[in-house]
Amino acid sequence: MVNPHKCLAGLLTVLAALLLPAAGLAQSDGADRIDAAERNFKDWHLRCEKNGDCLARTVVRDAADLNRTAYVLRIERKLATGRWRILLTTIAQLLNPEASLSLRVDGHNSIKFRAGKDYKPQKAVNDFVLSNDKKQDALMKQLREGTILKVTFRAKRAGKIRPLFSLKGLAAGLIWIEQQQNKAARSAAALAAPAARRAPQIPSSLIRRHASGDQCGAKKLLAEIPPITSRLDKDHILYILPCQRSAYNITYRFYLVFQDAFADARSLYFADYSDTHGWSGTDRLFTITWDAKTGALPSFAKARGLGDCGAIANYRWVGYAFKLLEYRHWGKCDGSRPVDKWPVIYSAGRK
Repeated sequence: MVNPHKCLAGLLTVLAALLLPAAGLAQSDGADRIDAAERNFKDWHLRCEKNGDCLARTVVRDAADLNRTAYVLRIERKLATGRWRILLTTIAQLLNPEASLSLRVDGHNSIKFRAGKDYKPQKAVNDFVLSNDKKQDALMKQLREGTILKVTFRAKRAGKIRPLFSLKGLAAGLIWIEQQQNKAARSAAALAAPAARRAPQIPSSLIRRHASGDQCGAKKLLAEIPPITSRLDKDHILYILPCQRSAYNITYRFYLVFQDAFADARSLYFADYSDTHGWSGTDRLFTITWDAKTGALPSFAKARGLGDCGAIANYRWVGYAFKLLEYRHWGKCDGSRPVDKWPVIYSAGRK
């Protein structure tokens, strides 16, 4: 006799294979800002569409048949909102939509999501999205630094189910998504900016200077990571050129041009700190985000891929230079402190 539950599970597996890679990534007409891109980071597959919307996806395989997908975890971010959204698809066992959902990263306390209030079903009967922003933000911080996510839910016919999702590669994947979306946002801003405010193209002489003397500015890297140009005011133009890339960091150099005197472009230097040498200066920043409207320039230098150690610096353009607002540093790569608990080494507001 045919088991109807097995048939349903098989049907959902087929539907997942067909629909999940593109879930939540409908394209907007005329929003061709970046080329669609895909990357794999260890256990995670990532895709960004032309409109800048991105998705990270990992699966748990069926223990009885490794060719079949049992559960799917997706993390999406739309360019327009900038918010992360976490979705769960249950295939092997259907989640009871009236029961609570619990998620736990490594040794952290479980975060409980209540049915109908903290998570909601999508169009498909086995697809659910977390809807409590505060809990979801707390979970995202843990996911960036964690290794295993345990999801606990009550199935319709099999009691409690506890699939384990690997978080290996997720931290680097989320950085890649942020970089792709920053590129899309810069492209859209450049198209919308008045011609008088746009910075001119980077002169070839500056690119040659950037590449000379060390490993910065290889043509391949400049093609993959577009440089940033920004007219700060009527007299100053800022050029931010990628220098080196690792699995979880990208370094950049900064050049300031005054009154279009490109031959005299000035290299900018920033504060750097280590536990062994104290304060020093550097002409490179790690994994930056530039906000041309506010002049904000945050930088995150990861000492390893988990992001549990390194340095976070926040600068702001103040009319003639970048002012250091805050510098956090943590040198122990042991997962003992979340990023928001790293010691503040310097604060401009501290007396």
